Amino acid sequence: MACVDYAKIQVKDVAEEANVSLGTLYRYFSSKDHLFACALADWAAPMDAELRERQRRSRGSTATRVRTVFHAAARAFEDSPRVFGALMALAVSSDRYAIAEFQGFAQREFDMFTAVVADIPEPYRDDIVAVLTSVLSESLREFVVGLYPISGVYVRLDQAIRLIFRAPFDAAESDPAPVTPLRPARPSA
Repeated sequence: MACVDYAKIQVKDVAEEANVSLGTLYRYFSSKDHLFACALADWAAPMDAELRERQRRSRGSTATRVRTVFHAAARAFEDSPRVFGALMALAVSSDRYAIAEFQGFAQREFDMFTAVVADIPEPYRDDIVAVLTSVLSESLREFVVGLYPISGVYVRLDQAIRLIFRAPFDAAESDPAPVTPLRPARPSA
């Protein structure tokens, strides 16, 4: 999943690599999507543990704590962009078992991000997390398909965090330089 584009992966190749028969693989997984949804959960477990540890150790303003955790999440996909490609494919899977696994993954991530903003009143907390995870997801998608450099992901996250919290980061945090998108500018009318 981290080495090959998701669309190019075939279940028979996975079976060969795992040294199991194709029938055995399909006994446990209903489809390629189901198999990789389970693999995504395994891939994410160490990242989740690291993010929770960063969250636990994170000090400073809410904006700084949020920045620390969201940057760490972006870094995980920076190191494994093909995993994010698989995640995008799994988000629209029609396999009910893959959907259930993916929903579990998404809920764990949402809960982890929500814990970072635990000091925000309830009516706003989920909205803040929804907006920031959307910014993260869209920015990573643009990075993975080659429309934006990875630095753009961090800049967009920082901009969104500043807009939401209307506050600068703690003095120890450095502001990233603006990033120029890789896509051409739209012609003016």
